Amino acid sequence: MIYVLVWVILPITVVLTSILFSILTKKWFVMPIITFLILSFLMVTIFNTTFFIWVALFTILSLAVSFLRLFIRKLVLNYR
Repeated sequence: MIYVLVWVILPITVVLTSILFSILTKKWFVMPIITFLILSFLMVTIFNTTFFIWVALFTILSLAVSFLRLFIRKLVLNYR
């Protein structure tokens, strides 16, 4: 069950919420910080310290999605 969470549910959730929060806040750094804080809290309360690797990976994924969304937004606005 933990593998389904780590390999399927969390990546999809991180990507979708990163896109949503970057659209709502118009800031690229909000969702990576929120992702790091929430997953760090889950690591301390539910999982063990080996989950920190996943915390770092999902934070990087959130950062990449936020930058990609910002880049696509700037490209679209420049071509109008």
